[in-house]
Amino acid sequence: MRRLAWPVAAVASVLLLVALTTQQTGALWRDRTQLSGGILTSGRLEILANDTENFTWSAFGGTNLAQGSMVQQPLTISIDGDVDVRYRLHSVTPGSGDLPFTVTAWVVGSTSSCPTSSGSAAAAPGSPIAGPWSAFPAPSAGRTVSAGTAEVWCLRATVGDTAQQGRSTTLTFNFRAEQVA
Repeated sequence: MRRLAWPVAAVASVLLLVALTTQQTGALWRDRTQLSGGILTSGRLEILANDTENFTWSAFGGTNLAQGSMVQQPLTISIDGDVDVRYRLHSVTPGSGDLPFTVTAWVVGSTSSCPTSSGSAAAAPGSPIAGPWSAFPAPSAGRTVSAGTAEVWCLRATVGDTAQQGRSTTLTFNFRAEQVA
């Protein structure tokens, strides 16, 4: 009889442990919490680049750009709608990996603060409000702006030191936006 008592006691202990564990887990599934009422606000949000939804930027580029050459252009971002927005330049995507480049972005006060240039001596943007950023998404949480306003971004692409002659690419600037409550 003693030989049988130890295995029975061990099995009974395991079953008791399983039963207690199951009861505690079951209690978590039955837990309730009541939340106080809140207000959800919705609105219309639209970001426009140079006053259009799908802007194709044919002037941002150049021909016969050498290693280290720069192309710089202003881009006006308009917040059309009725809600405040937090947005940022999320990524810059090349159309092909054949042409190495870096992109730098600033927010400036006006289009005249971002002189248009192409070549090796692009002028630095004047009076930057935010930036410069050269990694996207930018390390900041984004720009918070009111509905019905606009900001000017100064964007510069610099041809990489390992660029080969005769290569070209397109760039896609991807912005991310969210409504600010």
